[in-house]
Amino acid sequence: MTHSDETPTTADEAGPDSPEPDSPAEPDSGTRRGLITGIAIGAVILALAVATGFTASWYVSDRDREQLDAQYVDAARQGVLNVISVSADRADRDVDRILEGSTGEFRADFAGRSKDFIDVVKQMKVTSKGTVNAVGIETSDEHAARLLVSATSLVTNGSGAQEEPRVWRLRVHLQHGDDRILIEKVDFAV
Repeated sequence: MTHSDETPTTADEAGPDSPEPDSPAEPDSGTRRGLITGIAIGAVILALAVATGFTASWYVSDRDREQLDAQYVDAARQGVLNVISVSADRADRDVDRILEGSTGEFRADFAGRSKDFIDVVKQMKVTSKGTVNAVGIETSDEHAARLLVSATSLVTNGSGAQEEPRVWRLRVHLQHGDDRILIEKVDFAV
């Protein structure tokens, strides 16, 4: 019997080599393959999204860390300049500037000696102009940092010194909090 393309074939009319009609309980292999492919593609997309998210967060974290480290370097540079650059004409302001940029042990020690410091600077007519030569970070995190600072000051005083160079190698401990970075401690580095 000849069938036209428009006439549906029934199970009774199908021959022994004809495929079974689609049953709703078992999807054909093409549908199964499509489902597996879709799941695999979805898993790959999800994995890429997660990897991109982690990479982006590391990038932002690294960038934030680099910015904080740059702030630590700037704070150490300015703090050391404040300490080694003083003048008899403005000794009171110089001490105030040093105290504003300090905290903890360094602030307490310097505040306790500030009056004597001012008296000596004025009496000896000291002028010291500082230059920071290099700054390097020894350790740092989001709360604190320890930096090595190499500096030079040219000292003039009433005892005859005329821009005599003084070399400084300092280990500067910084504290980061309340959106400020302050000097906590200064040691001479060997």
